[in-house]
Formats: sequence, C-alpha cells, structure tokens
Amino acid sequence: MKITKLIKIVTLASVMCITTGCATALGKVEADTTIKNFKHNNNSYAMNVLSAAWNDRIPFNIEDENNLKDTDGVSGKTIYGSEIAMGSLSNGLSGGLTGLLFAASMDASTPKIQNYFQAIIWMPANGKDINNSEDRKLITDDITQKLLKPMYEDFFKASKKGEITTSTKSEFNYKGSWCSYTDPNVECSMFLSPNNLQFMGYADKQHGLPFNTKNNGKYIITRVRLAPAIMLMMKYNKKENMLFYVPPINYFAKFDKIQMKNTPYIQSTTKKNFFVKP
Repeated sequence: MKITKLIKIVTLASVMCITTGCATALGKVEADTTIKNFKHNNNSYAMNVLSAAWNDRIPFNIEDENNLKDTDGVSGKTIYGSEIAMGSLSNGLSGGLTGLLFAASMDASTPKIQNYFQAIIWMPANGKDINNSEDRKLITDDITQKLLKPMYEDFFKASKKGEITTSTKSEFNYKGSWCSYTDPNVECSMFLSPNNLQFMGYADKQHGLPFNTKNNGKYIITRVRLAPAIMLMMKYNKKENMLFYVPPINYFAKFDKIQMKNTPYIQSTTKKNFFVKP
C-alpha cells in the first residue's frame, strides 16, 4: 500500500510579525544581542517569564492579581467567575502559594495574540550567533530534536496514540491515531516553520534564568507558536529550559484540566504558574 504522507505543521504557516506589527516573518526579525536580566521583582514568576519571552514588550494587556488569602486547601474563584481548585501554585523557583486567590487580569480589548499557545525556550548558545541564519537553523533543529521529539516520544509511549517512524535533523515523522484516525499507514511530519519561531535575545546564568542550571554559558531566548493540540503533551516535557504559555481560552478544557477556564498560566515541568503576585 502506498503511504500517503501528510504534513502536520505544529506552528501556523503564516502569521503577522508579533513584535512590530509588520508582515515580516517572525524568523526574519533581528534579535537584540544584549544579555537580558531575568527579573525577580514584585511581579509573579509567570509574569516575568512572559516578559522575558517578549523582551519586556508583552503585546497584550495582562496584569498580576494579589493573593487575597493564604489558606491551604481552598477552592478559589477567579475574577472570571469560574470555580476551580487552585491547589499549590508556584510563583518562583523554590516557593509555593496556596489559598483563595485571583488569577490573571486581562482587558477585554486585548488582541488575539493572548490566545496563542506558545513555547518559551532558553537554548544553550554554544557559540552560535543569534542573528546568523545558519545558526538559527541549527537552533531550530536542536529545539525539534532535543526538546520536542522527546516530549512526543513520551506522549506516544503513555497514550498509545502514535509512534515516531523516521527522523532527520530538522523534522521527524510519526504515524498513529495522533496523525490519522482512519488510516494507520498515514504519516505526519513535525517541523518548526521559521514563520512561527521568534529569536528574542541572549541570557546567561549570571543575569538570571527561570530555571536552575550548571551551564555558565550564554543561552538564546526563543518563542515558538505551537498548535493548540500540543497542550496535551505539556506534562510529558522534562526539559526545564522549555516553558509554555497556556492561553485563557478553552481548546482542551475538558481534557485533563489543561486549561483553567479563562485563566492563563505558565506551565513548567512540574507546576502551573499563575499570574498572581507573591
């Protein structure tokens, strides 16, 4: 039987330039080469991650809310009126927060960029130039092979929804129900479109990172727009240098409580980090 090969792009094929409002592809935008400080201030850990992801220019209105009551085991009520059991929330690398609290505040007029599912990634630079096109391609390949592929593999192992069939430096193919419900021989391809990967700048351990590391070299900060379906894989990510911005919409609210109703958060390898002041 001839196998029909489908291309499943995990990022949308074409978007407007998020940071400047122009029609330039995201991958073409030149990055700032200064070393960025990761903020540790009165904002939440989630807000500081988001700030780093957009180089202090978050393109939508979002504000932290105050923790109103520090009481363990309370089912909280967000400002959106949805009742959810918050549990233990993390607002930093070491601390936890419990109690009755509000999540993030978003203005109704904010642009739709707030609804995009994003991976926020700090990749070891290893001497690569953030504005060199060939080095950007190498970084993109590393994200595909070292971060996304292991997450797919663990998801497939646990869910039985697919298996990886072939792999190159820039993409990998897989088949199974995650690719096609009707034909087990259909293959899909996972690759990152340069139109949906933004290179933001440099970071290093000295100026602060949102994760612990023994690597004293520079990191390249990237932001990748992903398909909403990848939310189902987040819990299989074991790479601390890859975080996720989960938007305040309800693509998969009924699956594993991935999305708190109308409430955005930053997903780490272990916690949902809400936009709540420490």
